[in-house]
Amino acid sequence: MKSIVFRNRDKKAIKILMREIGAYRYETALEQMKVEQRPLSMEGFYLEANDDCIFLCHRYPSGYILKLMKVEYYAMLPRDGWELIKV
Repeated sequence: MKSIVFRNRDKKAIKILMREIGAYRYETALEQMKVEQRPLSMEGFYLEANDDCIFLCHRYPSGYILKLMKVEYYAMLPRDGWELIKV
């Protein structure tokens, strides 16, 4: 069964959202997920929305996808640039 999600890869909007999240909360999320290889650049970050919530995600060059944290309660979520994806 396919599920429908919305993705947003707007790097500028994601940078603004990450500023609102803050370094401390971002680092805490990485530690809680026990991430050994931290993302080195903005390349690969995207937002993913499903029926339940919105996640900040990162796709590594190897194809591994890290759903880092829920972000639906942050004010700086982008309104534009969402695309419908069937997975």
